[in-house]
Amino acid sequence: MILVADSGSTKTDWRIVFPSGDVVGFESKGLNPYFNTQEEYVRVLTNSFPAGVNSREVTHVFFYGSGCAAEELEQVARMGLSLFFTGAEVLVLSDSVGAARSLFADNKGISIILGTGTNVAYYDGTSVTSFSPSLGYVLGDEASGASMGRVILSDYFYKRMPEFLRQRLELDYGITLTSVLKRIYSEPLPNQFLASFVPFLVQNKGTEYVQQLVSGAFNALFDAHLIHYASMGLPYGVVGSVGCLFESEFRNTVAQKGLLVGPFLRYPIDSLVQYHSRGEVGN
Repeated sequence: MILVADSGSTKTDWRIVFPSGDVVGFESKGLNPYFNTQEEYVRVLTNSFPAGVNSREVTHVFFYGSGCAAEELEQVARMGLSLFFTGAEVLVLSDSVGAARSLFADNKGISIILGTGTNVAYYDGTSVTSFSPSLGYVLGDEASGASMGRVILSDYFYKRMPEFLRQRLELDYGITLTSVLKRIYSEPLPNQFLASFVPFLVQNKGTEYVQQLVSGAFNALFDAHLIHYASMGLPYGVVGSVGCLFESEFRNTVAQKGLLVGPFLRYPIDSLVQYHSRGEVGN
């Protein structure tokens, strides 16, 4: 019995694959070793693992997670998972590897994660290499939910947003300067708070303001990241809710730059299950 997991900053998708081929899925909060301790991994699994399944029967765990690229952080995640799955061999890989495998399997391509955060990497069919660093929601994360939310809030408070949209934002979110500053600077997971404003963009997609904001975000993504891979002639595939919600806008931007567009996946977990169900458990 194997377990495959894909963990972003907001939530983790888990799939238990039985020897019969049957699959049982469940969700938990996002797990990121930047923010979560080993004990929190155990606590989250204790609260969310299906009651009718014996965790000791899991033989292999394949965990793809944000924040897991660095060795010291990978160890935090691996130790936390090993404490819960005591009889399993645990392999922890970055969400970038997970995105690439779900998009391209064993083929080459440029993998882009566009969710709460952003990550771009070249995938050679086995491993990933980034030609530009992922700087997080404060310094980077271009075209992510967090970066778009940051623009929405600054435009709202600086009154650069059209008045009718400012009124809609007030009605939908009830924001005040004090509450926003407290949420961002004094409370945990401000990146998730910023990304929570993406539905506002989706609801107002037809407005010139939103079209310009999204177009500007994807142009910033190109200038910071995508341009470094342009000469390779490989398709750009996208994983994540933000990328899929604005798929047409992304396609337009990439087409204008003369780049190839690859597949889009909102959730990579089912493709990862297929990848690890090919009789190659050691992967």
